[in-house]
Amino acid sequence: MHTIPELLAPAGDLETALAAFESGADAVYGGLSRFNARERTHNFSEADFARLMAYARIHGKKVYLTLNTLVMDRELADVTDFLSLMSGLRPHAIIVQDFGILRLIREHFPELPIHASTQMAVHNSAGVHFLADKGISRVILERQVTLEELALIQRRSNLELEVFIHGALCCSLSGVCLFSSWMGGWSGNRGKCKQPCRRRYFTPDGNGFFFSTKDLYTLDLIPQLKKMGIASLKIEGRLRKADYVRPVVEAYRLMLDSPEGEEQTALKEARGILNRASGREWSSGFFSKKAMKSVINYNSMGSQGQWVGDVTSIRSNGFQMKTSQRIFMGDKLRVQPASGEEGPSFIVTLMRENTKPVRRSEKNTRLFIHCDKAIPEKGKVFRIGSPVKYPRINMDKIPEIRHWIHLEIRIHPGGLQAVVIDPPLPHSITLSGDVEKAKKHPVNRQDVESEFQKLSVDGIGLLDLTVILDGDYFIQNKTLRMLRQSLARRLNESLVAYQSQKRKNIPEFSRKPLEKTGSEPVTSVYCTRGEQNPGDAWVIRDLDDPAPAHERLLPLFCPETRLQDLRQSITKAIQSGTRTFRVSSLYGFELLKEFSGIHIHGGFSLPVANSMAFQELTDWGADKILLWPELDRSGFESILTHWRDKAEILTEGRLPILMTRGVIPVEGDIRDSRGAAFTVVKTDTLTWLYPEKGISIKPFAGVHQFKIFTADKSTSGTDWNLNREWK
Repeated sequence: MHTIPELLAPAGDLETALAAFESGADAVYGGLSRFNARERTHNFSEADFARLMAYARIHGKKVYLTLNTLVMDRELADVTDFLSLMSGLRPHAIIVQDFGILRLIREHFPELPIHASTQMAVHNSAGVHFLADKGISRVILERQVTLEELALIQRRSNLELEVFIHGALCCSLSGVCLFSSWMGGWSGNRGKCKQPCRRRYFTPDGNGFFFSTKDLYTLDLIPQLKKMGIASLKIEGRLRKADYVRPVVEAYRLMLDSPEGEEQTALKEARGILNRASGREWSSGFFSKKAMKSVINYNSMGSQGQWVGDVTSIRSNGFQMKTSQRIFMGDKLRVQPASGEEGPSFIVTLMRENTKPVRRSEKNTRLFIHCDKAIPEKGKVFRIGSPVKYPRINMDKIPEIRHWIHLEIRIHPGGLQAVVIDPPLPHSITLSGDVEKAKKHPVNRQDVESEFQKLSVDGIGLLDLTVILDGDYFIQNKTLRMLRQSLARRLNESLVAYQSQKRKNIPEFSRKPLEKTGSEPVTSVYCTRGEQNPGDAWVIRDLDDPAPAHERLLPLFCPETRLQDLRQSITKAIQSGTRTFRVSSLYGFELLKEFSGIHIHGGFSLPVANSMAFQELTDWGADKILLWPELDRSGFESILTHWRDKAEILTEGRLPILMTRGVIPVEGDIRDSRGAAFTVVKTDTLTWLYPEKGISIKPFAGVHQFKIFTADKSTSGTDWNLNREWK
């Protein structure tokens, strides 16, 4: 008998979270307005998140908070304030990408469990093992892991694993995509992706949506995932609303609960339920080599939702369309341009047939929809939300709890003593009251527990309550109530003071001006296979490149099935005299732990965007670290204030902006509708997308440089993000 995995649903707001719970989700994940990978959507307010936490604890559910973006030094103070608030609300876990935030939580907010985001790009058991002693309790695996690899990782892992089972897919490997950032500074690693992978691209032989993936669907795979023992199965979709989340959760709940031998009957019913949720064409994603060949839907615009018609003409107050499906008042529509770029979305509030207002249209009719958005000519119209209303839980009965605590209450002659065990308040609280030895009718433990559970009315939730009666006491109900109310006031004061003091104890990063050092910077050059040594530079080559080099680069992606071969390659390199290795993924630190007398450098795609992340990597053994290339000038300068001698900055070369295991239907040069040029390069493991222009920035004084040396040395691009704020 296998334990049924947790079913984890997305929640962009309170209504969606409650719909997910009502439909059978065991847990939901969502974020507040900042520092999460879906900043484009409507997120939780602090009050709604507090109520959601209370609802979840009352009903035995879980809530995970997303804090899964990269932050800069200038934002660390805000992140710390945010975590201080969250330490009172006590989400069941914080989902993180940034190594600095990982360090901050582990050292200063240990009461908050940490889940490693899929943005950490963990894709093999070595990466999981490496995180086991870093404060992580669960790893959300890279989405581009096959079922075969997943089974091996699960058997070899010592942490809980979570995998995605449904929803939109990114074409690129998680946490390393720079596509949106390159196209306009809108970083996907900051929750602001503009989805350039959904656009149309052009080659001399034709055009298509060469990076646009189908949606992930795994109802058929649920029996296998149950048998593997995966801890949590995750549905993607924090941009989606309750009308989408409800049927998706219902469908997967049905499959998870179906007994062995009855899966096929359940599958038929579950598919019918799932058909109510609008989305793209289904695919099993990257779960098999066969699926990787068809996950890219290059012949079709990658729009989510149900196609309901085409725009035929545009006016200043709306547009005319021909319908392919019924459209209802209150539908949420998106009009997609032919380029595949993201089109405008809106809710239908007025529509007409032959100048007559209607509340619904039929198929194959001419319909005018009033709209104040800029509608693209000949756009395709998709329904992305419905006006269906679901019964709303009365949240007025759910208290807005700001502090969750473990409380011990001791009743003694003359009053009460309260000790907050978690968080560990430094002083107990003593209250006097009319408490005396009972001659008859002594108060019992249940009466005391019942009264003090009402602390929730005062914004205090009890994770655990211990009541100790030193003897038999008589306490009137009004006295017990008075003690509870007095305790609530004192607890709130103490908890606020505790959080404030805790916040003050966290060191701030200084903002001293840059100081020049006398050390000479070293220029490191990565040479692709076949490239000659470009001079006196420190040469870096791939681990399997036979040409001589000072340093060897471990591969960005190493499938579980190739881990042992990679260990052997590292051993051979060391035996041949290599003493310096560059790590581009977390698993590399774990493999290199087996060897002594070597040096480790941190490279792309390890996201080091702040000083705390830099400190974390130095603790892991890195003695030179490439700073995250998306940083703006102030972001670089702040880290250099602390870590100039160990920092390295990419100053020249073409950096890959998308990497995927999916089979891209083109190779070589491509362009978008605006003339931006790119090159698609295929290897035996991954497909890489490079921009035509490279990065070329003026080196920082006294700082190590990193350059990429390729056959095409074009570096006509300048100052990628240095002269504008990183969005």
